Amino acid sequence: MSISLIADVVTIPKIYLSRSDNVFNKIFVKFAWGWNLILLVPFVIFTSLVYCCGQKQRILKHHVLRIGIATFFWWFWTSVFNYIEASYGKCGNVNYYTKGTCLQAGHLWNGFDLSGHSFILIYGNLFIIEEARCIINWDSIREYIRLEEHNRFIKKTKT
Repeated sequence: MSISLIADVVTIPKIYLSRSDNVFNKIFVKFAWGWNLILLVPFVIFTSLVYCCGQKQRILKHHVLRIGIATFFWWFWTSVFNYIEASYGKCGNVNYYTKGTCLQAGHLWNGFDLSGHSFILIYGNLFIIEEARCIINWDSIREYIRLEEHNRFIKKTKT
């Protein structure tokens, strides 16, 4: 908070890391949802193989579909953010009316920029936390498997 107050009073010099074309922004933030999916898809598939006892239809229907829905909402909200910035902004030069033509001509576009960086960090963290909830009772899986094997054995011997 104090840095924000200082930034309001003092002009902070533009350095490489403050530019949007720096390597860290391009690799880590621009592909943040991809990084989440690279890590979470295998995790969800492997853990759901255990929980669903290898039933592939159930895994696809419930667990992988959930990742697809989360990805759709990520795309939807980032598209809404871009639409808001492009629709409710204006160019520094009054001769240009769209964001693309304004920036292409080398002018400054003044729009209401919703922070996509903050959104992806918050949404990604919430998504990871939600998908990792299955670890909470992971140590009791062994007991459930043992009971399931016992129940299958009992049913087999009765028939």
